[in-house]
Amino acid sequence: MLSGIFPQSIADRLQQIWLQMATEIAGDAIVVSEEHCAPPASPIEIGGQTAHWDRFLLLTSADFSALVGMKSVEGGQKLGLTLNLPEIQSFMALLSPTALAIGTGVQTNVEDWQQRQNLSSWQNRLMILLLQQLPVAPTELVCQPVQLALTQQLREDKILYEVVAQIRETLELKTILKNAVDKIQEYLQLDRLIIYQFEERHSSALEIQRRIGWVAYEARLDASILSVLNFQEPGSCFDDFQHWQRYSAGQSQAINDVRSYYGQHECFSQQMANFQVRAKLVVPILVRGNLWGLLIAHDCHGCYDWQPGQSQLLQRVAGHMEIAIYQAEIYAQLQNQKESLELQVNRQTRDLRDALTVAQSANEAKTEFLAVLSHELRTPLTSILGLSYTLLNLLNGNLDDRQKSYLQTIKHSGDHLLELIDDMLEVSQLEAGKAVLRIGEFSLMKMLNQISQMVQQQAEQKQVQLRVEIMDGDQDISNDPSQDIRFRGDIKRIKQITINLLTNAIKFTAAQGEIVLRCWREFDYLVLQVDDTGIGIPQDQISQIFQKFRQLESTLNREHAGIGLGLALTKQLVELHGGWIEVESEPGHGSTFTVWLAAQALRLPKVEVEAPRRNGIKTIVLLESEIPPVDGVASGFIADILTAAGYQVVSLTETYLAHKQIELWQPDLVIIDRQIGEKATNQILRYLHNLTKSQHIRYLLIATKSQSDVSDRVVPVESLLWDPLQPEQLLAKIAKLI
Repeated sequence: MLSGIFPQSIADRLQQIWLQMATEIAGDAIVVSEEHCAPPASPIEIGGQTAHWDRFLLLTSADFSALVGMKSVEGGQKLGLTLNLPEIQSFMALLSPTALAIGTGVQTNVEDWQQRQNLSSWQNRLMILLLQQLPVAPTELVCQPVQLALTQQLREDKILYEVVAQIRETLELKTILKNAVDKIQEYLQLDRLIIYQFEERHSSALEIQRRIGWVAYEARLDASILSVLNFQEPGSCFDDFQHWQRYSAGQSQAINDVRSYYGQHECFSQQMANFQVRAKLVVPILVRGNLWGLLIAHDCHGCYDWQPGQSQLLQRVAGHMEIAIYQAEIYAQLQNQKESLELQVNRQTRDLRDALTVAQSANEAKTEFLAVLSHELRTPLTSILGLSYTLLNLLNGNLDDRQKSYLQTIKHSGDHLLELIDDMLEVSQLEAGKAVLRIGEFSLMKMLNQISQMVQQQAEQKQVQLRVEIMDGDQDISNDPSQDIRFRGDIKRIKQITINLLTNAIKFTAAQGEIVLRCWREFDYLVLQVDDTGIGIPQDQISQIFQKFRQLESTLNREHAGIGLGLALTKQLVELHGGWIEVESEPGHGSTFTVWLAAQALRLPKVEVEAPRRNGIKTIVLLESEIPPVDGVASGFIADILTAAGYQVVSLTETYLAHKQIELWQPDLVIIDRQIGEKATNQILRYLHNLTKSQHIRYLLIATKSQSDVSDRVVPVESLLWDPLQPEQLLAKIAKLI
């Protein structure tokens, strides 16, 4: 790398440079000279100069090594300098290992040269120090070689920098490798530079012998050089396991004369001749320790003596190619994983969508089933409740205590069954999103007093004390109507929430226990709290009490009645109001249920007024169909209820004479069962509406939900009841009308 005749003082300056480099490199860097070990006795070539060297300076480390030999000649010092690692290793092999170890004490630092390398950064640093500190000679022998070497090193670094920059900028492996091959071929002016890529990575001897590859990339000096792009070497043409073992270990191979080297391999030698290959330099490309391919330089014009610098450059390029290939493989794996995950997500999304469709269909079928079941159960249940109610009122004086007990048991059991049916319908409507709030403003005190009266009898039967507290801050205003609290919400649903909590508390509270219903307002929230001294709930089971058809007791040893819908329905009604429910409980020490309900926007003003009641016996005309209804109430059922309630009832079945009879009777109320038909109903209403003396008559229609509403009638109708009827509902409606 550096040779020539230099002044005598050059030795001291070079020693200073070598020591400075060792200090900067640090680590395992050492400087060895003739002071530590005598130079080789035989002539040896260093930096293109062969001589019996009087003195030498060896700088060696894992990252950088340099050697300079000096011999006194006439006019100064003959100097030879090299950075070539094989040349340095050959020089060290001639040194006395024992003397070297005794002199330096670090024999291990100059062993294991398989792992040594020369980093370009330290090469550049050495060149700069040489340019700064070497004296300028009359001839150009002093600086010109150094300048040429430095220029060459900078060009190599520039090319490698461009390769590295492209690796950082793109993940396109084909682009990176193609550009790298083009740049290196152009810089080294090689006849041909190729990348031979294997289909599979080879680790075992058997796999190496079965290697399959092809020329994936190529760059040529000019068109006179034949192209070998996409050429695939037959696996049986050349099987030299030693070569492939060497490549797999990461070792390069320089072949100066292909004909001579492959003379025994006739097939392969002929193949090289066909492609004009006279000399070649092979550098393996390893990726994660596996042989990925080969970077091969061809000389096509004659035997060629490959220089160490060329091999080192190709090795450095192969190292950067390894990074690019590994990076591309990782990216490809990530892309495959991404595509796999996308397919998996799409498949799971499709499965979930299908499952959701099935669940929605099942939910709709369940809702429809509950509606049909409720309708079918309500029809006979209405007759049971109505007839038991009628018998209790008509035959009250003619029944003994035992008979009254039977009728009351029938009525109470029917009422309980009706509550269960209503709960099932309510839950199905809430889950189907069909439930809506009917918002109005109401009195909390009045509502809670009504609720207390409704459940008081149940509490007394279990000998449980029920107490109501309406709080305004710390003050109980339960007995002070002047301090009533108003709230906006669906009063029917809030009543249902409160009654469910109270009846649940009564059910699980033993005799002599106590239940407290507290109520207060916090900002725009209504807080309802039911505190009992009942059996309590274990902490790990609290989350289960709001599940449908779930009771915490064993189904084989259940002491308390119910199907597990009350609290589930309560939670859904609370959430429908934009609220939430909290539970605190301890087994054996009772439970506290706290409900928070958000005040609703008041859409339509609603005034609570008591319906006026009229004195005297009222006359009601009941217009029924001659054909008994299939799913309606039994014949004579409504007449019996009204008669038991103290009304004078006139029952008509002949629709063609009904309008004349109604005109004659002038009743207070006409109840029309729409089973008589749409046409007959309209004719009767139109006729009576045009009579001046019949203007005071009120009308009540009984219809099924499958029939049209009354809103499209020319003649206004005061009210409408759905069939099947509830006796209490019918009587309450009539009381408001007349």
